[in-house]
Amino acid sequence: MSYEHLTPQERYVISHLKVAKYSHREIGRRLGRHHTTISREIKRNGPAYPGGVYWYYFIDPMVEKRRHTTRSYRRQNHVPLVQYVEDKLRADWPPEVIADRVRADHPHDEKMRISHETIYRWVALDARQDGKEFSQFKDLESKTGLSVYFADPYAAWQRGTNENTNGLLRFYFPKGTSFKRISVRTLQRAVDRLNNRPRKCLGYRTPQEVFDDAQSGALAN
Repeated sequence: MSYEHLTPQERYVISHLKVAKYSHREIGRRLGRHHTTISREIKRNGPAYPGGVYWYYFIDPMVEKRRHTTRSYRRQNHVPLVQYVEDKLRADWPPEVIADRVRADHPHDEKMRISHETIYRWVALDARQDGKEFSQFKDLESKTGLSVYFADPYAAWQRGTNENTNGLLRFYFPKGTSFKRISVRTLQRAVDRLNNRPRKCLGYRTPQEVFDDAQSGALAN
């Protein structure tokens, strides 16, 4: 038997019957649900402290928020949907139009579904992540003399080299590595290896070779 999420009305009934000290089995019988479904609901969403009460007015908003957030992340992992949304945003389509049009363009693909609220949430999340990551880029430019460039919003193809380089760096420094424990010598070794590794995008020349040519050519002082 497939599991179906409890409705707000069912959680309302559970909260009142639980306060009245009905057993999980009796609550399930009255709702037409298996008693393990009731137990699972109260264990997952009930109070974490002894003596607490499973109360609808606190539980329902929390459950709905969690469910919507989970759905949002699941949608964002579906590459065709993400690409579709990005393409339409770059074409200046509003989220409401995108949410409706994707259903018309993919009528038989349930994975190609998204609400305009979720699209707005993705946009807001990206905005908070930016910049957070790059808020000190002006200080970086002034201290190093380098120029910092940003990809256009929702232009993933502009970050191809960046994403590829991140993947190469992960070979030497797995995700979660603390660079406080990485010596300068170890870091330089990885940099030298990568700079002298031929790249397909450079016609199988190495980054160091391309840089050296640029230094002795048009960019030379």
